Order: sequence, then C-alpha cells, then structure tokens
Amino acid sequence: MPVSSVKVQPLGDVREAAEFLGRSINSMYLDCRAGLIPHYRIGHSLRFDMDELKAWLESNRGGPKVDAP
Repeated sequence: MPVSSVKVQPLGDVREAAEFLGRSINSMYLDCRAGLIPHYRIGHSLRFDMDELKAWLESNRGGPKVDAP
C-alpha cells in the first residue's frame, strides 16, 4: 500500500486527552510522568492517540463485563 494512501489520525494534546478521560490537565501530567497513561512525548509536549486511550480505559476497567444492548 502506498504511503500516500495511509490515513493517519492526528494525535491529541493534553487538553483533549484530559477532556476525553474526564480528568484535570494536572493529573494527566502527573500520571504520564509516572508512566500510568499511554502517551508520546514530542519535544516538550505530550501527545495522545485517542484509540490507545480508549483501549487503555477498557483494559483497566474493573467489575464484571457488561454486554452493550
């Protein structure tokens, strides 16, 4: 497959990731520093793949699994 036909989803910034997870920006920085949340560091900025965050949420879910209707 040619590289030009590959769709690349842009990475979200810390504000977008915090909003997605329902967390504060400060807690995002702290948890990223501790290695708890999947992220990329590009220069001094943190970037997040929203699909990876969704998978991370699902893998860290507690309690019984509920099937969606």
